[in-house]
Amino acid sequence: MNIIKHGSQNKLFIIGLVILLPLFIFTLAAPIFTQYSPTTLNVEMKLMPPSLNNWFGTDEYGRDLFSRVIYGSQISMRVAAAATFSTVVLGVLFGSLAGFYNLADLFISRICDALLNFPGLIIGIMVMAALGQSEINIILAMVIMYTPRIVRVVRASVIEIKAMDFIDAAKVIGASNLRILFFHILPHTISPLVVQITFGFAWAILVESGLSFLGLGTPPPAPSWGNIISDGREFIRTAPWIMIFPGLMIAVAVTGLNLIGDGLREILDPRLRNTSQKVESTIG
Repeated sequence: MNIIKHGSQNKLFIIGLVILLPLFIFTLAAPIFTQYSPTTLNVEMKLMPPSLNNWFGTDEYGRDLFSRVIYGSQISMRVAAAATFSTVVLGVLFGSLAGFYNLADLFISRICDALLNFPGLIIGIMVMAALGQSEINIILAMVIMYTPRIVRVVRASVIEIKAMDFIDAAKVIGASNLRILFFHILPHTISPLVVQITFGFAWAILVESGLSFLGLGTPPPAPSWGNIISDGREFIRTAPWIMIFPGLMIAVAVTGLNLIGDGLREILDPRLRNTSQKVESTIG
């Protein structure tokens, strides 16, 4: 209830929702908003500029660009959501073990440090080159890239919380390690984890688009924001709308998610929330 209360008062959170909500509506109800198939060819209508019939114009094969962008958002959102969920599950599991057990920390932290030393996009390219193009492989690549970050966040929270007095009290009354970890420690890691989820979702959209742009993402003719932009490079002078509209969709999605993440960080952190309220009262 506190999140709802403070969320309704947080400007960043509200602006992010306003930006993101229409995109999710278009994504979930794509067949309602367009009558064209995203893969149907019509060479007679190729490279047509935006019009009332084709809101975003058409591409080099005469395919309706609005349909491709909207259906492409389904792929981008689906891949990002699956990657984010998998990353959170693994990150919480390994992060809690690393934070609670010193022996597990020795191995898990070293593996995470090794992965974090590699540029994320390079890992993604290596995974896709080795396993081939598919949504599952994109998700796997992003899980490998982002899980170490979640592990670090959860590990740091667990280490901080397990040193508190109420954990010692739980040990005194005979609570097992697993009970202490899952019922007393992990619930207190939710606040920083929620913020990381929103930022991770935005990051996953960028990675999926980047891999698709390089030709390592979802294989054609299935549309995704990245491969639509990649296809439009050849026509940037004659038909710039092919690159502009999917690029705007990526910008809108990432901006909305980042604003929601910043808003949640202020909502869930009382210190940031109080500072924000003081600034707003001073400006007002």
